[in-house]
Amino acid sequence: EYTEFKAKVLKQAGIKVFHGLDATELHKNFYSNAFDTIIFQFPHSGSREGINEINANYVLVKKFITSASYILKTAGAILITIVDSDFYNNIFRFDELAEELGISHPVKYTFDPNDYPEYEHTMTHQEESGIDDYSKFATYEFRIGIRAVYLTTLLMFLDWHMSQTIFLQNTKKNC
Repeated sequence: EYTEFKAKVLKQAGIKVFHGLDATELHKNFYSNAFDTIIFQFPHSGSREGINEINANYVLVKKFITSASYILKTAGAILITIVDSDFYNNIFRFDELAEELGISHPVKYTFDPNDYPEYEHTMTHQEESGIDDYSKFATYEFRIGIRAVYLTTLLMFLDWHMSQTIFLQNTKKNC
């Protein structure tokens, strides 16, 4: 109910609010070059189970950055805020992730929820906040360079091309 109330307030202020979007498939819902900044506050996969022996939260953020880069303007930024602790830093490994994706290493900023009086963190399936037990938070700013935009656009085209090729092959079989 509270989330619906906040969404209604935002809509009344003229802000577009979207529900039910998969953060790893943003490019399927928006045009390329649609946003200057894309923010993911306290990402969590909802699971502690690994995916192919890789932490599920690492995989989530990797897929998010990849998808967001398709719809980000060339000079845009991706901001991700996490609890600033060794535990979470070892889960997300942002420098390693940047290397793997071929993007610049992120710039780290302190995030203090108290600087935003209206900010309230809630967990997806619980009423309480998952950050109440922590006092240090950080926002990481990723910039996607021209090379990375080119590579992700190429990968997106190849993915689309392969799906079209499969579709056409299946269509020919039915003729």
